[in-house]
Amino acid sequence: MAIKKNRDRTFRFSPISFEDYVALHAEANRDENERAFRQRLKEAVEAKRAGQLCECGEPIWAIGSAAAHYACFTCITGEVDPSNDYEIDAALRSNEPRSISPPPVDAPVHTTQHRRRRVE
Repeated sequence: MAIKKNRDRTFRFSPISFEDYVALHAEANRDENERAFRQRLKEAVEAKRAGQLCECGEPIWAIGSAAAHYACFTCITGEVDPSNDYEIDAALRSNEPRSISPPPVDAPVHTTQHRRRRVE
């Protein structure tokens, strides 16, 4: 079964700052080296900002790419709608849709296996 791509960009990530996401990830993944994750995430954000594309031709998802491999949201998760997921705010292009509110606290968890909660 083919996965429909998000060509119309109507779905939106919830933006989160680099530091807030690193803190969320570190809290939920205490056994992972935070410094190493921070470096992988920084590289993924830089790659996305430089225009790195997934093998399917879509822009990569920086957060998912730091945890898995350089790929888009759909290729990493198998889902089309990223509205319950974060993306680093600096990685979102100015023309890329952004959600106004963060994902709900009880939103489903995907590749990074962390609980969603608001960071204030």
